[in-house]
Amino acid sequence: MNFKYQFLEKTFNSNLHPLSRATYRHIEALVVDWCEAGSPSDKPTLSELYGKIRTLLSRIAVQEIETSTIGRAVKDIKSMYDGTPRNPDLKNSKIVKLDPLVLPIEWNNPTANRMGVLDEIITQKNKHRIIRSLDYAARTLCQSPEYYSADRLRYIYWANHILNRLEATGFLDQVQGIHRDLDLWVLAKVFERRDLLGQDMDDLFAWLSHPPFMSYEDQNIYLRLVEQGKIPILRQGEFVTVTEDGSATGNDEYLNQWNPLERDVTDVDIWTDANAFKTPEGKFLVADGLFSFIKTRPSWLKDQLSHQTYLLPSQQLGLFMKWVDLAKDEDREKIIKKGWTTITWGNPHAYKLDLTDFPRSGAGL
Repeated sequence: MNFKYQFLEKTFNSNLHPLSRATYRHIEALVVDWCEAGSPSDKPTLSELYGKIRTLLSRIAVQEIETSTIGRAVKDIKSMYDGTPRNPDLKNSKIVKLDPLVLPIEWNNPTANRMGVLDEIITQKNKHRIIRSLDYAARTLCQSPEYYSADRLRYIYWANHILNRLEATGFLDQVQGIHRDLDLWVLAKVFERRDLLGQDMDDLFAWLSHPPFMSYEDQNIYLRLVEQGKIPILRQGEFVTVTEDGSATGNDEYLNQWNPLERDVTDVDIWTDANAFKTPEGKFLVADGLFSFIKTRPSWLKDQLSHQTYLLPSQQLGLFMKWVDLAKDEDREKIIKKGWTTITWGNPHAYKLDLTDFPRSGAGL
């Protein structure tokens, strides 16, 4: 496990959870938010920060961690945030820079701590579109503000990258109406999650370089390159398990391993399927489900959709709804009754996408 910062390495290397690396990033985010609030030094506020970190660790089965270890993490991250030496008493103590992409997004309040990062990672012509994509997820997909966790500059970095690669093709604009920013949000979240976990993204870059969603010719080129082993096949649906009846759940490598805390049921921090979606992982699971929509359907339905797993999310959804439209009336009624035209995440529903009126335009190749 290769962290950028190693001071918690032993603790996290003993934890087999697949989000171990991201756990450090989330601790980093908690401390950064605390610093942004002025890093108050009073004991109750500091204890509250320690409590949040302990809750985060408990949720992924890191059961025991010494307060001194948490304190050292907070101290070191604060030093990186402040741009001061981690060990000021040492003669040659080095200054370790904070990864600026962990900073929260504040469009209208650029502070000195932003170090001009926002201007470096965004093209001005993309700014409105990126803001709109975040607004789409918050207002259309998310069912209550309490489930929407703060986004970081890492999202802006990848959203800007995707716009620069695909905007000229026009394929990010093929869906009109309220869902016009679905593709950008989903793709940016898929890239952000891989970056956060330090995972390989060669398959994603190859997919963008040889986009199979543009035409039949491009599709054939992409599939031929994959078959010849010249580019990696697209990794999708890594955290979703689908049964033959069409139901999909997070598998054992994802939210199912986020253990309930052994606390009183009145504790607001108790880990449930509902408040799981109040974390960044919730949005990553939503995005992964939409990016891999066809890949995670039952085999018979994938046959009906020609196994076009490499399409843009909006194309996959449009292709599915086109299939629903062409079904016999009685079959279509059964499909709707089964709830297949509504995608939900969490119980109660934290995120929801109703496909009944989803645009059929750009419905696949």
